[in-house]
Parts: sequence; C-alpha cells; structure tokens
Amino acid sequence: DGGFLLAGTSNGGNSRDKNSAIGQNDFWVVKLRDTSKPEKPKTTIEALPNPVEDFTNIIVNFDYTEGTASLFDINGRLIQEEKITGSHTIPLRLGNLPMGVYIVNIKTNTNEESIKVIKK
Repeated sequence: DGGFLLAGTSNGGNSRDKNSAIGQNDFWVVKLRDTSKPEKPKTTIEALPNPVEDFTNIIVNFDYTEGTASLFDINGRLIQEEKITGSHTIPLRLGNLPMGVYIVNIKTNTNEESIKVIKK
C-alpha cells in the first residue's frame, strides 16, 4: 500500500523487581501508511463467516437506533425480515435454506447497505 512497516525489539528493561520479566524484553511492530495516497473507505457492513453453512453474523460498522435486516434470494424475493435496534452484530440463520447466493439488506435511520452471502 506504499506505507512502511517497522519492527524491532527492546532488551533489558528497567524493572526494579528482579523476579519479574515484565518490561524486560518487548517486540514492537509499527505500521506507517503513505499519507499521499487516499485511504480506502471502510466497509460499512460485513458477514462473518461468509460463505456460511448454518449461520452468519452481520457486522454493522455504523451507529443507528432502529431499522430492518432483510434477507433476499438471488431473484429478489424476500425470505425473512426482522427489526433491529442499534446492535452492531446481527445473527442470521441460513441453515434451513438451500445452497445459493443471498442478499442481506440493512436499512436503518442513518444508512442503507447490502451484502452478498453465499450459503454452501
């Protein structure tokens, strides 16, 4: 991504308690991004796991107070719909559905996003 990754260690910290190893040896990893490149937009919703066998969790990465989570098949038919109220994790069971591609639509008072979920 054009940034830098720095790694290093510190050895022999300044601990007063000689029986404790806390602070004696540390390993550091620091990532610096290239500020001249535009930052990629963050994903507003995710499905984990995806592909899914039985259930998935829809992760909502924005704040809201109320809305609906709707599941559609690939032909646009509504399979299920439920009200949601501010939760950032929405469990979704797909175990009773046939294999295929489904669309989850999250519509709230602040945003509307959709994600493709693959049922295997």
